[in-house]
Amino acid sequence: MSILADPATLAILIVAVVLLGMAKGGLAGAGALATPLAALADTISPGSEFVQIGNERKHVISYLEDFLFPPQRARSPVKSLSGGERNRLLLARLFANPANVLVLDEPTNDLDIETLELLESLLQEFEGTLFLVSHDRAFLENTVTQVIAFEGNGVLTEFGGGYDDWRRFT
Repeated sequence: MSILADPATLAILIVAVVLLGMAKGGLAGAGALATPLAALADTISPGSEFVQIGNERKHVISYLEDFLFPPQRARSPVKSLSGGERNRLLLARLFANPANVLVLDEPTNDLDIETLELLESLLQEFEGTLFLVSHDRAFLENTVTQVIAFEGNGVLTEFGGGYDDWRRFT
């Protein structure tokens, strides 16, 4: 995974943006998730029992299980979810949409350990470009392969490797 994109392909990129920190107070503004009476499965795949994830067609209940939801929760209304479950549903919704660029702003805020580990795993497997802003140093080290550091006075420096590599060279 890289945090830089080839400028020649920027015009055709599909961009998915999620601000998980904004989700903790509710899912307003999150598209289909904003309907509190909608079932979890309907927020992932409205009108269909299946969701297309890359080249794989997956049953929506199985897909939700990947995000730590037991099968019986798939028909529960969004309004019944805890804050952590809402964050997992938001992640499920994000990764159900095809994208080759993700922009994440402090995605670890308010995540429980299971969801944090799930997010790390999803990002490690993500084949696109990731733009990530985080103060969580362990999360950065576990998910990025390049760092663009803001050095001050408008200077940006690119480092190959993770957060620890950047710290060693600064």
